Amino acid sequence: MKRAKYVKKVFTSLLLSSLILMISASAASGNFNFEKERLYEGWDESYSDLISKEEFAQQKELHILANKIDETFSPKDFGGSYYDDDGALVINLVGRLSEKSMQLKKFVDAQNMITLKNGIDYKTKVVAFTLQELVDCYNKLGDNMKDLDITFVGRDEKNGYVEVRVDKLTQEIRDKVAKVVDLRMVFFKEKQSNFEYHVNTVMGGTRYTCGNGGFTAAWGATYNGTKGFLITGHHGQAINSPVYRGDGKKAGKVTFKNESGKTDFSFVTREDSSWVPNPETPKGRTLPYNRTSTTNYKAGQKVYMHGSTSGERPGTITIPSVKTTYAGFNHEDLVLANYFSQSGDSGAPVFAIDGTGAYGQHVGIIPDGALFYKLSNLPSNITISYYTS
Repeated sequence: MKRAKYVKKVFTSLLLSSLILMISASAASGNFNFEKERLYEGWDESYSDLISKEEFAQQKELHILANKIDETFSPKDFGGSYYDDDGALVINLVGRLSEKSMQLKKFVDAQNMITLKNGIDYKTKVVAFTLQELVDCYNKLGDNMKDLDITFVGRDEKNGYVEVRVDKLTQEIRDKVAKVVDLRMVFFKEKQSNFEYHVNTVMGGTRYTCGNGGFTAAWGATYNGTKGFLITGHHGQAINSPVYRGDGKKAGKVTFKNESGKTDFSFVTREDSSWVPNPETPKGRTLPYNRTSTTNYKAGQKVYMHGSTSGERPGTITIPSVKTTYAGFNHEDLVLANYFSQSGDSGAPVFAIDGTGAYGQHVGIIPDGALFYKLSNLPSNITISYYTS
């Protein structure tokens, strides 16, 4: 009798253990599938001619990896990162920080990457300066632009230096800059022409107009809960100025604006509740209404701008943070990209189709690229929003 009870007890224990193992295996399998599916979130059929679902997942996982590195390691530990022409993540290791470089490589290799096993991998490159040193150099020069006769300052993590533009480079300017920062971190470039912001009176497509010319409207948004949309701020329109759609109908009025610092936008309160943002561009691309997904801007990141004049234009970020002056205002932390644009494109949406979402609003061009401000720099009471009523 005792033996029978013992056998029954052992059998019950083994059965429970088997059930636990089965449940655990199922859960583990479910977690893997869930994680894989999460990498597909944000992909849209309208992107299929530009990127496959698998390529989308690979790029998205690289962005997750880049964010993990930035969250785990200090800017004093490495030289930042960027994406190269092949789409691979390149991590800048500082030669004199061998111990930190080894820690960073071990950290990356230990990540359980799902799609990258046989796909795009990461690369490393040795640079001279840490990201913190570049940031400090960038800030010192940006804070003294007028005194140093500088027109533009850009933090170029891809090339490992701070780009400085001047009207004409002289020894006097070099000497003044040398008193502020280490010249080994500076790459000088003579300015070729003035900033051109895109304003004209051409109508059509997603064109909108005010009393000071035509432009492109892009993102639906809310301001303290009020529904409307964003246009650029440098057109000079005053508060309560009317804004018209391409068909001549009044779309709303300007109720808030900022045209200096880290942004360049006006918020337009919609005329009535019948006006709602279109979730697609004229080319049929679904706009990624996800402001919070994009706070980490990297050189080499592929982006798209859709302007009412130029249409859809692809490009990459070349310098993720620049300071410059245009339209009489000082600006900082703008992004320089190499997509094509022209008059009338101001205000156009700048976005990615690889899962990172909404990036910014186009504001204008300089000789070797286009500038947009980061949506992540919008005030907290302005929220990018796709609403339907």
